[in-house]
Amino acid sequence: MNVYEANLPMNTNGVAVGSFSKILLAIDGSESSRDAAHYAIELAKSCSAELIAITVLHKSLSSYGLAPAPNETERDREKRELRTKEWFEKVIQDAEATHIKFRTEIIDTQLSVESAIVEYAEEQNADLIVMGTRGLSGFKRLLLGSVALGVATYSTCPVLVIK
Repeated sequence: MNVYEANLPMNTNGVAVGSFSKILLAIDGSESSRDAAHYAIELAKSCSAELIAITVLHKSLSSYGLAPAPNETERDREKRELRTKEWFEKVIQDAEATHIKFRTEIIDTQLSVESAIVEYAEEQNADLIVMGTRGLSGFKRLLLGSVALGVATYSTCPVLVIK
């Protein structure tokens, strides 16, 4: 779905506007999430809303489901966190240029990615979740990625999926 199908009011730049005061941006470094980040920044600016950018680092469970899987070394974890900080740096630069209220958060959880996003949005009282259609999984054939579909299905606030 593109933004015009969402039936949101648009400003003169074609950016949806509404009474949003807190926008949650879910990013994973994919091209789709970078597009969503640009859109979310413009939307936050036009609404004078706070923007919270998050990424979810999913911890795998052992086969018994009791502890994190032992195959993830500390070095692997540090690599993931460094990659995440690189994604955030790009978004931070764009957000700072617009002078919006902005912060980032890395969520390290054993929950599914979509559950973590929905739960965080509820905890933060987000008015809107913005995310890309497809993440880094590589399934280009899908119309809507499984995480985006899960978030849109279970979120209690509106979800804007950017193509």
